[in-house]
Amino acid sequence: MRTIFALLLAITCLPAVAQSIEGSTTIQIDPNSSVVTATCETNLGSADDGYYAARILCTVKDSSGNTLASGAYSDDGDRQGFAAVTLSFTGIPGTTYTATGQHTAALTVPFDAPPGEPQGQFYDEENFETYAENPQTYINNNSWFGPGPEKTTKARSLHIGNTYAQATAPQIPTSLKLISATVLPTGITNNSGCAPTADYGIKLDIKYQVLDQSGKPILQSGMTPYEAVQSAGGNLTYNPVGPTQNSNSSATTASDGTFHDVPFGICSAATFANANILQIIYINSQTYKVRQNSFTVGSTGLDHGSITNSNDVTASR
Repeated sequence: MRTIFALLLAITCLPAVAQSIEGSTTIQIDPNSSVVTATCETNLGSADDGYYAARILCTVKDSSGNTLASGAYSDDGDRQGFAAVTLSFTGIPGTTYTATGQHTAALTVPFDAPPGEPQGQFYDEENFETYAENPQTYINNNSWFGPGPEKTTKARSLHIGNTYAQATAPQIPTSLKLISATVLPTGITNNSGCAPTADYGIKLDIKYQVLDQSGKPILQSGMTPYEAVQSAGGNLTYNPVGPTQNSNSSATTASDGTFHDVPFGICSAATFANANILQIIYINSQTYKVRQNSFTVGSTGLDHGSITNSNDVTASR
């Protein structure tokens, strides 16, 4: 009997566990479709004891502060213990989105005040109104523990705090925009084109801008261009575009997402006509195919040459 009595005494002396309300916000962006999905939820958790109902207001804004989507839900009537909103829309690659959940506990039990005392009050069993006096914002999720003691308040709903999440719609390298195609001079320096001993033909410094799936420039350094080239019916060779000896050449893109394909073309010791070059350009090994060029190169005389891809690159000297 002594053992049983001691056990019961220990149980009755355990401290009360504070009740809590949980809030969370998530945001995900599909890398292929750029569809943005944000979910905000208020969960009563251990505070689901009949004194409160969950409410949620969910908004998504872009980096300029424009509200792109919003939605609200109240569990006042359903009393399932939680309220959730999911928002979905197609985003723009390269844009950062912020989803914010505004978490509210609605008071559900009226206080029957005696005659002569203030009427229209509600029970706040765990004193969550403490948080509503100065709602704070947290990243991803948070738990608000009721500090107690029980009180009454005229407030019908208590905005206890916010959670937020951020994500940026990924930019996928999809194409190249021609920035310039500059004819290189004859010479023997690192920045020259054809050498004096093979001065029939032409070589270019071609500058490209990497674009994403929406045609927007990807302003990012560190992307590595590769090319597969087949000349005059030969085998297809696969190599990094740079670096070469030319001072404009580099192994990766500059901070603005541009790179130079230099030198590019054909030089010969004699005239030639209709030499064909098939070129396929990739970004980051063979991960993203961004361009295919079919060049025709020719020379009718010394220090003369022409090149075209019958699209956006045409040059001669």
